[in-house]
Amino acid sequence: EKKRMPNKLLGIRKAVGVTQSEIAQYLDIAQMTFSRKESGKTEFKRSEMEKITTFFKQYYPDITLEEIFF
Repeated sequence: EKKRMPNKLLGIRKAVGVTQSEIAQYLDIAQMTFSRKESGKTEFKRSEMEKITTFFKQYYPDITLEEIFF
């Protein structure tokens, strides 16, 4: 099993008070699927990373995909 990249998504999501369900809904995936991805059990698709970055720009206008996921 390859090592997953750590991500800062959990911390950022909690800092702005958004639930897993809200982001899962935004991505049009199941909350359990999002939970597995956020915890690093499965990987986010590039398109999902881009959508998540766009989502958090409303809170942090200068945030980048790299800051969240790498």
